[in-house]
Parts: sequence; C-alpha cells; structure tokens
Amino acid sequence: MKGPMFVLAAGFFLLAGAASAQITIEAGDVPQTIGDSCRYKYVGNSGTVDNGLPGGPHTWTFDTASYVGYVLTTTCVNKATTPFADRFPEANLVTSEPRGPYTLFVYDKLQADGLLECGFGAQFGGGGMVRVNVPFATNIPLPATLGTTWQTDFTVTDTVGDTTHIAATTRWAAIDAWGTATTPIGTHPCLRQNYVGRVVTTTYVSGTPIHVDTSLTRRYMWAARNVGTVAMTHSMEGDTSLNFTLADDIMVMVQTSSGGVEEPGQRFAEPGFAVRPNPCGRLAMVESDYAGPGTLTVSDVAGRAVLIREVSTRTAALDLSSAPTGVYVVTLCAGGRTTSRQLVRLE
Repeated sequence: MKGPMFVLAAGFFLLAGAASAQITIEAGDVPQTIGDSCRYKYVGNSGTVDNGLPGGPHTWTFDTASYVGYVLTTTCVNKATTPFADRFPEANLVTSEPRGPYTLFVYDKLQADGLLECGFGAQFGGGGMVRVNVPFATNIPLPATLGTTWQTDFTVTDTVGDTTHIAATTRWAAIDAWGTATTPIGTHPCLRQNYVGRVVTTTYVSGTPIHVDTSLTRRYMWAARNVGTVAMTHSMEGDTSLNFTLADDIMVMVQTSSGGVEEPGQRFAEPGFAVRPNPCGRLAMVESDYAGPGTLTVSDVAGRAVLIREVSTRTAALDLSSAPTGVYVVTLCAGGRTTSRQLVRLE
C-alpha cells in the first residue's frame, strides 16, 4: 500500500545506531494511487524532542502512545473531482485532508526530476480560498539520496479589498541523514529531509507597504519509498538549531489503507468552545466549557501557527492584529481534548 502524501505535524522518539542500507527515492517511489489513504497522529505545541544528528545509519522510533492530539486523514484523489482543479492545470498529484470546518486540497506536480508543490485550496462552508506558489516550490528533487541539497524560492499573493499580503518563502533543504524509522505502521528504511524556512510577509494597503513580518523555522521529515512521509517535526518559530529540542508540532503516520494501528485521537470540531465575533477584526474572544489549563493555537489553512498562547480560564482574548486577513483555525488543547473552530479574520 502507498500512503498518499510524500511531503507534508507530546511524545518522544528514541535514536540508536542501526545497520541498514541507504536508499534512493525516485519518482516511481512517490505514492500516487488514487483512493489510497493514511492517517497521521498530530500533536501541536508538543514539547521536548530529539531529532538526532546528520549521517547514519540511525534508528528512529516514534512512540505515539502518549500523544493527545488529533488524527488527520489524507487521501490521494482524482484531480478532476476537486473544487480548485482549474486553478492548478499542471498539477498531477492531489491529496485531500478533511480538517473539520474545512477541507484542504494540496496540488503537486510529480515529474522525473522532482516533486513540485503547486499550491493548495481550502473549501469551507460558503466559499473557499486558493494559494498558488509562483513559481512552484521544489518539495524534493528526484532522485533523492543522502547528500542531496537544494534551495527553493516562491511567493504567494493574497488580496482582500484594498489590502494585499505577499509572502516570499525561501527553503534551504538537504537530505542529511538515513536509517530506519519505526511508527505504528511498521519499520521502513528512510531518508531524513531537513530544511530551514524563511517567510517574509509584506502587507500593502492601497499599494503602500505598511507592515513586514519575518519568520524562521526548521523542519524534519522522514520519507520512505512507496509509503511517503512517515513522520515530521517542526521547530518553534525562530528556532533553527540543528537539533531543536522543543517542537511546535509532531506528526506521525499511524495507519494506512492496508493496516496499522487504530490510534485514539480527537477529531476537529468537537463541541466545547466558541470564537466570537466570527468574522472578527483585530481581536476575538474564545469561550470554553473547560476551566483548566490549556493551549490555544491559531493556524492558517496550511497548518502554520500564527499565534500560540497558554490559557487557564473559560474565556481568553486573541490578538490578531499582526495576522493577515484570511481564514484560520483556532485549536484548543485542554483536558485531554483537542478541539478546533474556523475563524475568518477581516480588517
């Protein structure tokens, strides 16, 4: 069975020396069978991790038993059946990810020399939004093996009324380690992809730049032939250290169409809190039925966190003054539950 996603979010994983053969990943090894699906256990603001060092061979063991997060299902779908197919004429590999209040469609272009990220579209009640990468981003050049390095630069433009946001992204990436990765779906020879990403977002009002925001993060992804991305870790914003010890999020493959472990996990849109007003301006209020400590995360439709704050009461204010207009997901992790709501940010 092939998991549909090759490039993509507390627990821990262990590292030790191991004997295995290095692999090379080619275009034919990228999962692309329509209808195949896989499930990931996702933990946000997940605490301490050990990503290990470059080289190999390594053994990475991802233990998801203690994860208190949601389960994300991703499926390889027929492009013609998706709502944004006409916006991505060159895409030939499309996956869908239901995320509670909306469904994310990721459009890629697979060719012999690389897997390119064309962009994504989000479909939600009453509408949708599309983000096209210009030019397409290189997710991974092919064939890929230990020592493969690349840089990709692309921009995304978003206009609402007289306000335009231009996000310029640069990723410096390398295949820097190899070994075997063990998750609930089994043990697979894999390559580890490591990249530092910089996003510079400039906001214009009536053509005049009024604000510039820069973010830096590091991400690791473990890729296996004919399976896809079996695990991913993402650093806190601003932390680009080679082995960051605090992860903003961790995602591990726990089940495929042909097997794996049925992992318990919360879904999006579970009752328990509301965000008002919605749509909102610069401020929004969260009202929860849980009074204990928890974490609120505001993420864009690509899953990037734009705001994280700790809460300990039933109500909390969200200051979104630095967030661009658009559609966001507010996620509350508290009391062993992970609950999410869609939020629209207007000027």
